[in-house]
Amino acid sequence: MEIVIYVSSEKKNMKLIKRMNKLIGFDCLHGVVERGNNTNGNYIKFGDGTLICTKQLSYSNVAFDHTQGSVYFSSGLQLGAPAKNFISTPLFIRLNFPSNGYAWDFGVRNSTASNLGSVQLIRGTGDSQNITLDVFAIGRWK
Repeated sequence: MEIVIYVSSEKKNMKLIKRMNKLIGFDCLHGVVERGNNTNGNYIKFGDGTLICTKQLSYSNVAFDHTQGSVYFSSGLQLGAPAKNFISTPLFIRLNFPSNGYAWDFGVRNSTASNLGSVQLIRGTGDSQNITLDVFAIGRWK
């Protein structure tokens, strides 16, 4: 996916870039220096040192068989390596559930520069589900 923004005037364009910088927390003026993909997902490197990695993971028959009161937990699901290693633990890792809106995550644990860590999921019912996760990680490459 590529986002292209076209604004007709330079003044409006600079205002938009400043808003984007504030919104997403990095300097859009440095631009993309490298983008690619491999077996671990997709990545975009920006000139200011920002690295964004994405991937989609699918898990079959995830058992929600650990209980606490009326809540059911899965075992930890490994997120694996990012498409490009970060120089330190990513600043932000976000998960999305495109195929199943009935599970929630506790947040990512044990992330490192070269491993996105693991996540434990929760549901209101004890069963097994096929789960798809979209993983989005942002950090530094330099």
